[in-house]
Amino acid sequence: MTLSPEAAPRPPATLSAGRAYALLGVVVAVAYSPSYLVMIHSLTEGLGGPAPAATWSDVLIDWARYALMLGLVIFGCVWVSRRLGLGVRELFTPSAPAPTRSGRRIHPVITWVLGLLAFAGLFAGLELSAVLATPAPAQAAGSAPGPGLDAVLWEVGTRVPNTLATSLIEEMVLLGLIALVLGLAERPAWEVYALSAGIRAAMHAHHGWDALWWVLLGVALMALYRRGTLLPLILAHATYNAEITVLTITLALLFG
Repeated sequence: MTLSPEAAPRPPATLSAGRAYALLGVVVAVAYSPSYLVMIHSLTEGLGGPAPAATWSDVLIDWARYALMLGLVIFGCVWVSRRLGLGVRELFTPSAPAPTRSGRRIHPVITWVLGLLAFAGLFAGLELSAVLATPAPAQAAGSAPGPGLDAVLWEVGTRVPNTLATSLIEEMVLLGLIALVLGLAERPAWEVYALSAGIRAAMHAHHGWDALWWVLLGVALMALYRRGTLLPLILAHATYNAEITVLTITLALLFG
């Protein structure tokens, strides 16, 4: 499959703003509904007192949730693309990019590196927030059940689904689909950035005010996508998740 600009010529604008937002609303509401339901459940449990410790059955449910969301995202992207008479490959190379000074797209490797730096900025922001915040208890309910191998197995079980799936679940919709649909509706660039970053922050609203770091991440990733292609940013997200997973598992193995 060729992901060059020539492979994705811009079709004429055939969408009204209302239809564009209706299509995006259906995909976001359906594909991300499992995540929002879990978030609402966690918030309501928090109001009723300390949350019960997580078990391995909860981990299996989480794996199923990520698999369901990934399937819904892929189905949603295919569904929207077909309704618009386009191919899914249109998601991977924006048809109306904000050009660089050279008039060319950013090289995929450079896009990947810059995307990884954007995620590193997210990590740094979250760490800064943690340092400035009141120290949390040493071990919260539902964290690793014990030191050594048990802790490693727990971290693998809880983090691997996130590592494997979220890069596709988030970036195919929050970058590719939003830019494509709003581009066809000829919506202004600020609207594309605002919608993408806003949904990304809402998906991480359980982090409280730290969700604002995801707004900055969303703006940076959309800027890179509009000047590059999608695949390197999916890989950057997956690389970041994998690095965090390896770091967490290593710490669990060393310190329990």
